Amino acid sequence: MKKLLVIGVALVLAGGLYAQGYVGLKGGLNYGSWNPDVADMDAWTGLGYHFGLEAGYMPMPMVAVDIGGFYYIGKWSTTVDDVETDMTINSIYIPLSVKYIFTAAPTVNPFVKAGAGMMMQNSGTVSVDGEETDIDDEDLETDWYVFGGLGVDVSVAQSISVRPDITFQYNLTADDDETEEASESMYDFLFSLGFYYSF
Repeated sequence: MKKLLVIGVALVLAGGLYAQGYVGLKGGLNYGSWNPDVADMDAWTGLGYHFGLEAGYMPMPMVAVDIGGFYYIGKWSTTVDDVETDMTINSIYIPLSVKYIFTAAPTVNPFVKAGAGMMMQNSGTVSVDGEETDIDDEDLETDWYVFGGLGVDVSVAQSISVRPDITFQYNLTADDDETEEASESMYDFLFSLGFYYSF
């Protein structure tokens, strides 16, 4: 027990000596797919975009914890009875992740990440055959996601780095309780690029 306590204290002290943080701007594209599980209706798919801020803390050299706040625009389209239907939803997305960093070179460090996020829908529109209507506030919701991804941190100057990454996220709350006969599902691929300052 004493040995475990000593090891724990040593890890905390080592983390405190190393600890560093970073903050940056991040944005990119998000390809989404929503399957409403309705007969004679294809999955809704489309390309949207996201941008916002992300900050992180590294308690030790190979581990980081990130949190972000993004304006997230999702866009989907499908065809219903040969009529083109489009949907756009504007949301605030807050992801929290843990990242493991591989030391490959002094200025290039690949990483993998996993985490969870909260997507809060703010507004949206549906366009049927060119006629656009607003989505009622009561139909907007908050969804929870889990995600995993990979990327690389490239140092371009002292304290400045660029980080491209790819993320796959799955909506845990896409299935609507009010539609018991259907089993909805939703997922996204995010292609992002961030610019960070370390301190």
